[in-house]
Amino acid sequence: MKYRILPLLCLFYFKGFTQLPAFPTMGQQPSSAYPICGKGTFRQLIVPYGSAGNMNLPGCGQVALLNPFYYSFTCYTSGTLAILIDPLDPAQDYNWELFDISGQSPEEIFNNASLAVIGNWSGTPGKSGATANGNPSTICVSPGQLNKTTFSEMPNLIQGHQYLLLISGYSQIQSDYFLSFEGGTANISNPASPDLLSATVNCDKNRITVVTQKKMRCNSLTADGSNFILNNGTASVIGAEGLHCAEGFDFDTLNITLSNDLAPGNYSISTKINKDGNALFDDCFNDLPIGGFYSFTVFPGGTVSADFDFQIGYGCTIDTVLFRYPLANMHYPSAWYRNMIFTSSLQAPVMLKPVSQSLVVRHIVSNGTCSDTVSKSINPDPLFQAAFRTTAEICPNTPATFKDISTGKILSWNWDYGDGTLATGQEPPNHLYPESPHEKKYLVQLIVQNDLGCYDSFSTSLIKLQSCSVAVPNAFTPNGDGKNDYLFPLNAFAVRDLEFKVYNRFGQQVFETREATDKWDGTRNGLLQPAGTYIWTLHYSEGSTGKNFTLRGTVVLVR
Repeated sequence: MKYRILPLLCLFYFKGFTQLPAFPTMGQQPSSAYPICGKGTFRQLIVPYGSAGNMNLPGCGQVALLNPFYYSFTCYTSGTLAILIDPLDPAQDYNWELFDISGQSPEEIFNNASLAVIGNWSGTPGKSGATANGNPSTICVSPGQLNKTTFSEMPNLIQGHQYLLLISGYSQIQSDYFLSFEGGTANISNPASPDLLSATVNCDKNRITVVTQKKMRCNSLTADGSNFILNNGTASVIGAEGLHCAEGFDFDTLNITLSNDLAPGNYSISTKINKDGNALFDDCFNDLPIGGFYSFTVFPGGTVSADFDFQIGYGCTIDTVLFRYPLANMHYPSAWYRNMIFTSSLQAPVMLKPVSQSLVVRHIVSNGTCSDTVSKSINPDPLFQAAFRTTAEICPNTPATFKDISTGKILSWNWDYGDGTLATGQEPPNHLYPESPHEKKYLVQLIVQNDLGCYDSFSTSLIKLQSCSVAVPNAFTPNGDGKNDYLFPLNAFAVRDLEFKVYNRFGQQVFETREATDKWDGTRNGLLQPAGTYIWTLHYSEGSTGKNFTLRGTVVLVR
C-alpha cells in the first residue's frame, strides 16, 4: 500500500518508559487542523494521550474528546465523501465527527452543535468511517454499551464549503491508523497546480516575500532556503520561512532571506530541488514545478503603505462599499482581493455585499521597491428584525398585551391584531378580542420600517379560550392515538403555586408535578399502570386574585 505519513509526532523510549510530547500539540485543536485532500492513503502516527473535555453533538448530547486530532479540507466538486479510518491494531477504538465550518471560526464547533454533519461514536473497535450503505445518521452510544455499526452514511459535501474532520481515539494505548477518502463522488483535492504567484523585495532589500498560488506544506520547506535560487546579482539565498508555520502545517506566503542587499535592477527567483533532494509540495503532495520563476524589479525608493478607508452605503438586502486609497496621487499599483480572490486594480474600487454577510478585503500596494499589505473586515449590518412577545392563550374578557422586542433603527410599527383591528406605535394598546361561543385562533402580525426604508415582519398565533376554569377530566385513554392520551389540569396556564398529584387505589402516589405543562401518561417509573379508578388532588392560587383552591376527585384510566 502506498501512503503518506503525516509528519506529526514521534515516541521516545527511555529504559522501560515512554515519554510523549505534551498535550495538546499541533493538530489537536480545531485552529491547527492538519490540511488534507483526497489523494492517497495517510498514516497518522500516535498522538499524545489527553482529554480535550466534552462536546455537544446533535442526538448524542455530551461526548468526551480523548486524544483528538483534526483534519481540514475544502470541497471543490459537490458530491458524497467516503471516509475510512483503519487502525493498525484492530482492537483500537476511533470515533469521528465531520463539521461544516464554512464562514465560521474552527473553534466554533464547541459552541454551535448545528455545524456537525455526521459522525460515528459507536464505541466499537476496528475500522470506522462513512460508506454508501452506512447508518443514515450519527451513531451514539451510552457508557458501557457497544454499537457494532461502525460505519455511517457518506455525507453530501457542498462545493466551496470548508470542512473539519475530528478523530478521537478512545483507547489509552494507541496505535497508528490509516486515513483515506476513496469511493465518494466529491472532490476535496484542489485542481489548481502549485506555482509562484508573486515575488517582491522588502524595504530592507535583503528579503524577498514570495506568494504561492496554493497552500504549500511547511515540512517541505527547508530553513536554509535551498528550495530557491536568485538568478542574477551578487546575493545568494541563505534562509526561508513560511508564514504561520509555527502554529500550522501549510503556508502560501514565505520570506526568503538573502546574504546581502539587492542593488536596483531586474531579478528573478526560481524554484529548485533542495539540499535533501526534494521539491516544495502542496497539501495534496503535488510538487512545485522545478525551474519555475517570478521576475521582479528593485527600484530606488522608500516605504509604502497599503492602508485604506472605506464607506458603506447601507441597503435593505445589498450594501455598496466604496474603497479609497489615500495615496492616489502617487500612482502606486494596487491589487484588491475580496475574500482572498483578486477583484480589482483600481485605486477606488466598489464592491457589493449581502447585508447579512461579512467581507474581508486585502489591499496590496507596491512602489517597485517596497510593498505593503493591509486587510480589513467589513462586518454584517446591525441586526434589523421585527419581533414581539404576547401571551399564547387568553381568557374570555381578558385583554391581550403585546411587547415589541424588534431590533434596529426602527421608525414605524404597524400592528394587525388578526380580527380586523389595526394599531401603530412601538407600545400598542391592550386589545380585547370579541366574544365567541367557542375557542378561536387569531394571527397577530407586526410590520416595522427602519431608517433606510426597509421593512420586516413577524407574526404569531394567539388563542382566545372558550373558558379558563381549571378542571381535571374524569377519564383518559393513554393508548398513543393522539386523543386524550394524558391527564393534566385543563386551563391551568394562568395559575400559581400549582401542585397536582395522582394516587392509585392502594394510596400509592403514581404522579406529581408543580408545572402546569407536565402531564401524566399512565405510567409509574416507566411501567404501565393498570386500568381502573385513580384519585387526584389539585392545589393552586388564582393568578389574578391570589385566592387559593384545593380540589379532589377521581379519574378512570381506560386501556
